[in-house]
Amino acid sequence: MARRVVHGGGGGGGGGGGGAGGFYTGKVVLDAKLFTGHDLGWYTDVTDFDNYGHAVRIRGFDTATNAYLGMNCSKQNGSGGTASHTFSMFSVNQSTGLISQENIYNVRTCGTSSDYSTMTKSSDEWTGRYTYRGNIPRSAGHQNGYNEVLIHGLGSSDFDQNESTDASYTARSNMARYNYVPTAERRIGGAVKHGLMSYTGSQGKLIQHTYNYHATAVNAAASNTDVGANSGTNGASANVTGNTQIFWQWTAAEPYYDDFVSYNNGLHARTRSTGNWSILDSSIKSDSGVRIWHLSNGSLVLASTYGTSLITSSGTQTAYSTADGNKILSSAKAAVFGTRTSTINCFNVGTDEWIMPLGSGMFQKLKFDTDGVMSLSDFVTANEVLSFSAETRAQQQTGFIGNLNTGITEGSTGMFTFGNDESAVGPGYGRKKLVFIGGKYGTGIYVVSYDLEGLLDQMSYS
Repeated sequence: MARRVVHGGGGGGGGGGGGAGGFYTGKVVLDAKLFTGHDLGWYTDVTDFDNYGHAVRIRGFDTATNAYLGMNCSKQNGSGGTASHTFSMFSVNQSTGLISQENIYNVRTCGTSSDYSTMTKSSDEWTGRYTYRGNIPRSAGHQNGYNEVLIHGLGSSDFDQNESTDASYTARSNMARYNYVPTAERRIGGAVKHGLMSYTGSQGKLIQHTYNYHATAVNAAASNTDVGANSGTNGASANVTGNTQIFWQWTAAEPYYDDFVSYNNGLHARTRSTGNWSILDSSIKSDSGVRIWHLSNGSLVLASTYGTSLITSSGTQTAYSTADGNKILSSAKAAVFGTRTSTINCFNVGTDEWIMPLGSGMFQKLKFDTDGVMSLSDFVTANEVLSFSAETRAQQQTGFIGNLNTGITEGSTGMFTFGNDESAVGPGYGRKKLVFIGGKYGTGIYVVSYDLEGLLDQMSYS
């Protein structure tokens, strides 16, 4: 069952005011709905979305009409019933933003009515694959291990899953990673690697799950590898293994490196062409603040507490000047907000250009030139977002925060681009609209769509 979610205030219809900066008075919200799942027999009475929900975009399903996304979470089959690992699929109209529920998949029935106990998760935005690990209800009750899932169609039985128990544990329950997908594999069942933040004993790890292409089967590689084990450079504990977040640009050239993790001996990077890991920068140790932008020419802009640099498509790394580096680092801090190091807050809206919501309805754009030099736009406040962002737990239900609730953020929400503005490239590449997905314990899943075009047009660079 879906209910329209009505936010306080609003800017009405029409375009924004003229001129740069100031306030944008146009309409931003396209559609906003709460899905309880009760109409399909599912309940979220034990669902801790904050720690154990998993937002997944599936661009491989996109058409000229609809974009697709969903949420992995534990739900009860009937009120008070047995819990299952489920995936709730939603579509959003590429033009109007109208949101619909497509299906709820019963991926794994459990022998308990309880939620997951610990969980770390990893996915990508194209293939329909997602991977998670933790102390999770299975046929013999809660057992530690991992699950690998492929959603390959819109029917309730169109999925495949694999699971196993082992002795590697989740590093942090609200941590998520979004992985790079090579151009040729941007399809349902595409070949991809998912990294999970984990630990065994006292050793922090990034465990890499490698998937080969298959249209309907998980088709995982025979073993999952710890990327730091080969050189004996694991962190001394899970707390010294730093997660990284990368802001991918899907219309860009392929990067030289396509994944990163910060151990206590430096930042490790994976060479895309070979899949091999190596230490890229020994000064970036145990840093969970690493943020990376992917530029159209394949270069990567790397920002960390210990320095900033540009990595070209051939792998050459050059440090920024102090002035340019400080500007980039300031934006890097704003690009992932709140108390959750996986709450992405930076969205690709143009060639080498991103938008960041800064709280209380205020937005700023940033862009890079071909040499990786950053420019920042003026600030514009969207009246409609300002009106609802101050509400209690606004980020949990809308994706945006206000000055009074910056510490109340959910680790399992997701915000993704969509739209038909890049139709010449193909479905899945749109980036002038945003769709949010989040959940509330005992209530259900919130999905909200936003149109950014008028807001983007009002923002300018000095």
